[in-house]
Amino acid sequence: MPPRISTPWRKSRRAGVVHGGREWPKLTEGLHGRTHSLQVPAPGQAVPIFRCDNPSRAFFFPVTPDEVRTVLAQLPASHVERLTHVWFRRVSTRAYDEGHVPFAEFVRGSGVSAIILYPWPVDRLLYFGRQSVPPAVLRFYRPWAPTLVSDERGNFLCFTAEGLRRFYLEHLLIHEVGHLVDSGRGARSRRRVRRAEGFADDYAVQWSARGRVELVP
Repeated sequence: MPPRISTPWRKSRRAGVVHGGREWPKLTEGLHGRTHSLQVPAPGQAVPIFRCDNPSRAFFFPVTPDEVRTVLAQLPASHVERLTHVWFRRVSTRAYDEGHVPFAEFVRGSGVSAIILYPWPVDRLLYFGRQSVPPAVLRFYRPWAPTLVSDERGNFLCFTAEGLRRFYLEHLLIHEVGHLVDSGRGARSRRRVRRAEGFADDYAVQWSARGRVELVP
């Protein structure tokens, strides 16, 4: 189980500040402004709808839409039937460097329930600056086998392409499905919002490739 922080951590390369992996509220009454262009599916349209942006030269998506479909197909149909969109969303280098980009997020409202996956820098590094990487964070990322490296820039974790693919499919994607499942369990309350991350974390552990979902090599 990941440490009880806003994990995964995203490090701003420029500002020198560690930012939580989820910068915006996960459960909302309406779509956040960042996702205003998603349209409600037409009657009879197959869902989820995949929207794939070009990530730019500085970033890449470690997974493909087909890999995401494969994982979603292994989850109970009742868990994903309300999912309307999966968006591979482009980010700007400036937004990333300012620490304004999460790894992934779930948003709902106005007839849309969407999982958004954001790209990773092509250097495959997760920065922590001059501070040491907390042991709990190292334990959390251990299943995806990053290398802990220190140099004049500070401390960071270096992932392989395969490690990132597994991280996206085994944790990020399924974690956001957990938020989708949790969003249908009842009306929102402060107590439920506080517990939302814990529920999604537990869901990811239960249904990940280390548990019940098998990844395609």
